[in-house]
Amino acid sequence: MSIPDRSLRTRLAAFLAWLLISASAWSAPATPPPFVTDQVLVAFHPGTPAADISAAHQRAGGKLLDTIEGIGVQVVSVPAGAVLEKIELYQRNPNVRYAEANYLRPLILPNEGSLGQGIDVIDEQWNLNNQGAALQTYVDAETGLPGWQYLRAAADIDAPEAWDLEKGDASVWVAVPDSGVDCNHGDLAGKCVHEEDHVTPTVDSFGNPIPELTDQLGHGTHVAGTIAMQTDNGAGGAGVGWNTSIGAFKVCYMESLVGIAVGSSCQDADIASAITRATDLGYDVINMSFGQAAPSQVVKDALDYASAAGVVLVAAAGNNNNWQKFYPAAYADVIAVGATNAFDDRAGFSTFSVDDDLDPTTNDDDWVDVLAPGDPILST
Repeated sequence: MSIPDRSLRTRLAAFLAWLLISASAWSAPATPPPFVTDQVLVAFHPGTPAADISAAHQRAGGKLLDTIEGIGVQVVSVPAGAVLEKIELYQRNPNVRYAEANYLRPLILPNEGSLGQGIDVIDEQWNLNNQGAALQTYVDAETGLPGWQYLRAAADIDAPEAWDLEKGDASVWVAVPDSGVDCNHGDLAGKCVHEEDHVTPTVDSFGNPIPELTDQLGHGTHVAGTIAMQTDNGAGGAGVGWNTSIGAFKVCYMESLVGIAVGSSCQDADIASAITRATDLGYDVINMSFGQAAPSQVVKDALDYASAAGVVLVAAAGNNNNWQKFYPAAYADVIAVGATNAFDDRAGFSTFSVDDDLDPTTNDDDWVDVLAPGDPILST
C-alpha cells in the first residue's frame, strides 16, 4: 500500500512510534516483587527491654505494624525501597536475633480439569482409583478425543482399599492456608470449622482490591476438595478423607493486571500468622501449597512452633522441574510432596531431589519425601 501524502506518512510514523512506546511500557514483567517493598520482619532476643526495641525501630525509621503470636516476630513498616538497607541496620543491633524481608510465595497452581456433562466424576479421579480408562474431562481441542487416552491401571493411592479401613473423622482438623476456601460449595458444605482471613494487604501489587475470605483463584477450594469433599452423596467427586474437617485460612491473594490474573502472592508474615493460629486452635495437619526458593526464618519459626505441638506439616515440593530446594517444603519437619502423573511417572513439572553424595554422612540433598498423584487432578 502506498501513502502519497508526506504529512500522512509522518502522522502514521508518529502513531506507530507511540504504539511501540506504549507496548514497551506494558511489556514490563507483570509479576509482583519477590518481597513486600516496605516491610521488614524482626525478631528480638527474648528479654530485650521495650525501650531498646523502640530505639531500634526509631534508628531504622521503622513503625511496628503487628506481632505474630506464638513466635514473637514483629512486622515493621519501613520506607518503600529501603528493605535491604534496613535489614542490614537491624542485623547490626545486638538485640536482634534476625531480620529479614517479608517474602511473597506464589501458590503452586496444578493442572486442573473441568467436569463435562453426564460424566461420572469418580471415574475421572484416577488419583484415587486408576482403572486405566481414558479421562473424558480432558479433551484434545484439535482431535476432540480424550486428551488422556492411555493411563496405567493402579497408578493411584488405592483409596478404595484405604476406605475399607478408615474414612476419616470430623475430629481430625486439616488447616488449609491458601487462597481461601469456598465453604458454601456444595461438596464442602459443613466441612469448614474455621474460616479466617490472614491477608494483611488490602490491594494487590497492581492496586486491585483484595476481597475478604473470597477464593478468587479457586486454588484453596480445589485443595480442600481433594482433602475432604463430601463423599458418597450422589453428587460431585470423592475426597480422600470423607469425614475430615477443614480450616480455611486465607493467606494468599490473586494478582491481576487490567482485569487479567497474572499470579498470586502469599506474604511470609501472613503465612506464619495462620500457622501459629491453626496450631493454637488444635489443628492436626497443616497443608501448604505455596513456596519459593528463598528460605524464611519467620516461617520456619512458625513451623517449629507447630511441629513442637505435634502438628503434621505437609507442603508441595514445587512445579519447577529441578532439584533446587523449595520452601517451606524443604524444611526438615515438613513432608515435601512431589507429583506423579496418571502413568505413574514423575510429572514433568514436578520438583524432585537426588542426594549428590558430596557428603556421604548426610542425605540433606534428598529433601523431597514422597511423590503422589498430581497431574491432572479433578476436584471441587
